Amino acid sequence: MLANLLAAANADGLQAEVVTSFADGEAERLIDVDGESEGIMCIVALGRTAPGGEESSEFGPLELDTIPLSATEVSYPDLVRIHSASRLASSEEAREIAEARIEPAHLATPGPAAKPLPLGDEAGMGLGDTILRRGSTRVFAREAIDAAELATIMAASSGHPQIDFPRLTETYLVVHAVNGLEPGAYYYGRETGAFELLKGGDFRAQAGYLCLEQPLGADCSAMIVYMGDLERILASLGNRGYRDAHLEAGLLGGRAYLAAYALERGATGLTFYDEDTSRFFEPDATRMTPLLIIAVGVPRQHGSSHAG
Repeated sequence: MLANLLAAANADGLQAEVVTSFADGEAERLIDVDGESEGIMCIVALGRTAPGGEESSEFGPLELDTIPLSATEVSYPDLVRIHSASRLASSEEAREIAEARIEPAHLATPGPAAKPLPLGDEAGMGLGDTILRRGSTRVFAREAIDAAELATIMAASSGHPQIDFPRLTETYLVVHAVNGLEPGAYYYGRETGAFELLKGGDFRAQAGYLCLEQPLGADCSAMIVYMGDLERILASLGNRGYRDAHLEAGLLGGRAYLAAYALERGATGLTFYDEDTSRFFEPDATRMTPLLIIAVGVPRQHGSSHAG
């Protein structure tokens, strides 16, 4: 949802900035949520504004009309505890988090950089059609995509968003079938667009196992793995860093989805065995924890994507 919103804002020439450093209680009171059955992940400042104007620190609930989330509510206590543990109690605490800095966890070495495709009108679908068609591919065809297509997906999804925390995630891949790239495990340099080969080989079986033994991880053309050094993140940002790292991974993954579907390819998000995924990328990812996996590739047949 956040990736769609930011893409639509960019298409309309609107400024958009994601804010995650806020006092949870004050923001919750503003929009009348209780912080348990509903919580605030981020705020998006959106629009065209002129500098200047008066600011007020006093505000009350907006008392907006709302629609129930669902007929029957299902609570996930662990998620509630995670969200509660990462709350910020005051604007001063939020300011400290917003001013925190963290050094990149990985220093990339030079590697081959595939050239992205030009994303003009002729290169793929427009944003509106892409969002409407976007879904989750249920079956991949085990067919190859071009290196330029993968490079386009990676480039479109890897820039650091306009957001109030530093870059927190690193990107790894398992390449199965990409014309122009050797099959194997890679680190992707977000600044350089280079694919750094960590180890070559056919890892379809291992990738399928890592994704909770789902065929999607084995049958896709490439599997994108977003990872973070949670120890370093938590040391700099406190518990809020756990929430922010997953938000960044989700936003980058959402962009990868959009780019894949714009090129008329498929994508799907996958769950995984955490420790086994980290071990697969060792020694490069020794301190890393997987946050999200996105598989991209060729759907087995038209209509194998489920919108939603």
